[in-house]
Amino acid sequence: MRSAPALLLSPWDRSALYQVLSSGARSRTSALVVLHCADGKSNKQIAEELGVSPKTAARWRARFVAEGAPGLTRDLPRPGRPTALSEQQRGFIVAKKAKLSTRSIARIVGVSASTVQRVTLASKARA
Repeated sequence: MRSAPALLLSPWDRSALYQVLSSGARSRTSALVVLHCADGKSNKQIAEELGVSPKTAARWRARFVAEGAPGLTRDLPRPGRPTALSEQQRGFIVAKKAKLSTRSIARIVGVSASTVQRVTLASKARA
């Protein structure tokens, strides 16, 4: 059975990992995996202690080796259809929503009325 080598963490890396621990749940798990790796634990031991799969522990270990602590907090691109609207179109929709009707904006921008509604709702949710 292969075992992954223990990670050697610099004081800066350890400090950055403790900062990641105070962020979201997903980032917290990745930081815990790396800290356990630095303690010399195997992926299987880490998986059992943290309730993740050994494959997940191996991925976080590899991602930390490749990218360091910043790589643990950045989400990788997900599959799916790319957005059809540019940021300029989104900005126009949000800016004009108070003055024009949904259908009028849709005609001007060249999208459906439901798209205008989705952009408007998303902008309100972010505010």
